[in-house]
Amino acid sequence: MKNTISMYHASVPIFRQLLTALNAILDKAQADQLQEKGAVFYQWNPPRAKPSLLNQNEVLVRLVTSFATEDDQVDRFLELLG
Repeated sequence: MKNTISMYHASVPIFRQLLTALNAILDKAQADQLQEKGAVFYQWNPPRAKPSLLNQNEVLVRLVTSFATEDDQVDRFLELLG
C-alpha cells in the first residue's frame, strides 16, 4: 500500500501520489482471523447502489495507512493475510 503510484508521459513524472487507503472484500472468517492476530482495519458498508456486492460470507474492509505507517507494519499485515 505504501508503494508510490506514478503517472508518466514521455517518461517524465507528471503526478505522484502515495496510496493511503484501499477497499477490499474479505471472507468473514479471514477478516475475523486477521483481527484476532492483531490486524487493524475498518469494516465498510457496501455502496447503496451495489447492495449485492458482497456474498453472505464476505465483508468489505477499508485498509488505511498514513505517513506515520512503518513498512514493517504493512509487511506484517501482508504476512498475516498470507
